[in-house]
Amino acid sequence: MEKMLIHTPEGVRDIYGAELSEKKRLSERIHSAISSFGYREIRTPSFEFFDVFSKEVGTTPSKDLFKFFDKEGNTLALRPDFTPSVARCAAKYFLEDHIPVRLCYEGNAFVNASDLQGKLKETTQTGAELLGDASADADAEMLCLVAEALKAAGF
Repeated sequence: MEKMLIHTPEGVRDIYGAELSEKKRLSERIHSAISSFGYREIRTPSFEFFDVFSKEVGTTPSKDLFKFFDKEGNTLALRPDFTPSVARCAAKYFLEDHIPVRLCYEGNAFVNASDLQGKLKETTQTGAELLGDASADADAEMLCLVAEALKAAGF
């Protein structure tokens, strides 16, 4: 008889009921705060070509990526964070836009760390990227945006 799998793999969990309702409420409040600064939402794929998350671009060591192969033999990886994917999109779709480009996102990210230390392998990330402006004003904008997002979350 085949064993029934009712548990999740190590490092991931189900979210439901009151916890899920609260997560959705927080997400909406944070997104509203970020949007008020003129950031446009972007959705990137859950997985990309492995090279998008190379050491020069990403912050997660290769050994901690969930990697797999497509039918053509290309190495793919689940996104460990959003910044490299957003940078790839900006290079492809937003080069013609007026600089700076303001993008925001929310979704799940995946890190296959073997030493969990209480950390989950799947987390939800919300963030914003201000591209094409290296000024002190841009830094100040991002600090204000973070402060407003934290206030919206109840901090």
